[in-house]
Amino acid sequence: MSATTIRGLAFAGLVAVALASPVAAARELTPALAAAANNLSSHYLIGRQAERTNDLSTAATHFEALLKARPDDPALMERTQFLLGASGRFADAVALAERLVAKDAATPSANLTLAIRDIRDGKFRQAAKLLAKLDRRGANRLLVPLLRGWALAGAKSKDEALAEITSLSGVGGFEVIEGLHSALIAGLLGDVEAAQAGYARALAATGDRPPLPLIEARAAFLAGIGKGKEALALVDGYMAGSGERLPLAAMRAALARGDKPAPPVANAADGVADALHAIAGRLNREDVSASALMYVRLAQALRPKSGRLALLLGQIFERLDRTDDAIAAYRTIEARSPWHWFARLAIADGLQRKEDVDGSAALLRAMMAERPERADAARALGDLMRARKRFDEAVSAYDTAMERTPEPVRDWSLHYGRGIALERANKWDRAEADFLRALELEPDQPLVLNYLGYSWVEMGRNLDRARAMIEKAVGERPLDGYIVDSLGWVLYLLGDRAGAVAQLERAVALVPDDPVINDHLGDLYWLVGRRNEASFQWQRALSQEPADDLEKKIRAKLDGRDLPAAKAAPAGRRDI
Repeated sequence: MSATTIRGLAFAGLVAVALASPVAAARELTPALAAAANNLSSHYLIGRQAERTNDLSTAATHFEALLKARPDDPALMERTQFLLGASGRFADAVALAERLVAKDAATPSANLTLAIRDIRDGKFRQAAKLLAKLDRRGANRLLVPLLRGWALAGAKSKDEALAEITSLSGVGGFEVIEGLHSALIAGLLGDVEAAQAGYARALAATGDRPPLPLIEARAAFLAGIGKGKEALALVDGYMAGSGERLPLAAMRAALARGDKPAPPVANAADGVADALHAIAGRLNREDVSASALMYVRLAQALRPKSGRLALLLGQIFERLDRTDDAIAAYRTIEARSPWHWFARLAIADGLQRKEDVDGSAALLRAMMAERPERADAARALGDLMRARKRFDEAVSAYDTAMERTPEPVRDWSLHYGRGIALERANKWDRAEADFLRALELEPDQPLVLNYLGYSWVEMGRNLDRARAMIEKAVGERPLDGYIVDSLGWVLYLLGDRAGAVAQLERAVALVPDDPVINDHLGDLYWLVGRRNEASFQWQRALSQEPADDLEKKIRAKLDGRDLPAAKAAPAGRRDI
């Protein structure tokens, strides 16, 4: 919170005194004022802590309570208005925005909120005037032209609308958005030629990986102007290239029947929501998630039942480490939505993070039965079981995923994941085959190079080749302490003690709080005769809360039992 806001909270010094010393305040103030000060202090502290933990709904509630005590403080009003909007309380955010604008017409979040309200209500000219007041720096460099362009499109001012959107042309990173939204506005207002030109610009800017919204909009446009076969070919090409069919399945079915599918953006309000979705997604990827939350909530005020927006909302909550909120957002997506499937995959992941492994597994197994043609739920189940060290179940799930994934589209990571599960399930021959196949698909993949190389080191096999592979992995990821740890042990087994110690010490420097690597360094110190340093490293590893099995091994070594044997690779490693 800005210093201005904090000063605004200190009405008549009351909150300032209470925050400095609630006990002293109680002595200096009358009982009624002391109680009020302590209460306000609590609201402020809880609200600020809620903001820090990204619990913006709770923050909004407590800042509202502060605002009741200081209803005309502009800085407090502005902060509360933002929090209300980011919490999805659009009507309350609008009411406070009206009060803010009455005091200061340049308040950005208030003007934006009221512009969205006007767009929802069909008052496009009024919205365009409000949007014109916004600064065009930062994220607003993209936001204002897009939203104002759509507001003008709603007012049927095609030339003004396109001029706003095309002001983004030539700005690095905005080419696809400019072309797409120019095309959408031109198509909506009947300018087929300008729409074709916009789509051409957007497609040219994407190269051979056009995004789904562009394909969806372009296909609907082509079908609308009587080019259904061209639209069907566009959709089929996207499906073949991406390997994903579900989001466009309904559109493809309509095109195959010769029908004209409904356009994804049917009016100006839809266009604004689509623009807000694009900006929110961009901000979330750039880890500006609180602002992203505000924009997606504004978009939902225009399209409250959009599954795509709810999916993004859940993803933003995930980035903010609000798992319960993310799951709640995903569960609002209707079963008929193409995004329902992806929402359930995300719910399963959220349940895993909440330690509800059985709930996550049950959901994924139900999804596997529901769509036997898809591999993603089976793959997610394999990852879940592997993470929980239920390796036989992981292998079974990965086998199903492999059966459902055609050979030409299998990637290295599927073989790598199953290879780890097989190795941990003591099925080395199959595991080794998976690792080797992963390297055929991705020859320089450092994770596979390290895992296979280290597995050979543990078994005392192919040590020269293992060294070359791990050295290559270190070259690819020189700051990865786990891979550097592997290199240290292969150097030791090949007789390079000095090199081994140097690499293990570097690994500990890279990952100083990892008990496995600290334990490994202790083992190596013991083997090269540095016994006091070995004991120190084992004690250090023990202080870092190792897993139960590792803790037992470390304590045995500290008691003089089961000490490291010469020329033996250490047990214990990470899935990386």
